[in-house]
Amino acid sequence: MVFDSTKKKVKELTGIEVNKIVIEGTSIAHADNPKHNLRDDDIEKCAEVINNPVNVKLSPRTNEQRLKIIEFEGNIDGVIYFAEAVHKKHGGWLSLASVYRPSKTKVSGAPMPPGGSPEPTPETPRPMPSISLSPLSDEKSS
Repeated sequence: MVFDSTKKKVKELTGIEVNKIVIEGTSIAHADNPKHNLRDDDIEKCAEVINNPVNVKLSPRTNEQRLKIIEFEGNIDGVIYFAEAVHKKHGGWLSLASVYRPSKTKVSGAPMPPGGSPEPTPETPRPMPSISLSPLSDEKSS
């Protein structure tokens, strides 16, 4: 579900009306990269950040299909960014292009040591998150 306020902002930035948020498997695989500095449940926060952003801006970049990208900044246990490709077909939709947390904060949420990287940790693959997006409020979409 896309809240009316988000629909309006996307339309202002891109000229495209959107009605839904889609998270595809390839997006999850792309995000499952230690460089993105994510916690195990971060992808599940997609709809919450998109519908209640701290900041929204049109990216100067496009995706592989040359679709416009909107960056939604959220503040859930620290700063998190969701980059969403804006699709015009099929009634308009947002599709996850990338998600990341700034590198100056470790995954644990503690600041990184001055002038350095976080202490090394063994590389262990994270389990694929189970995603179930449900409406966050009773706000009606038109």
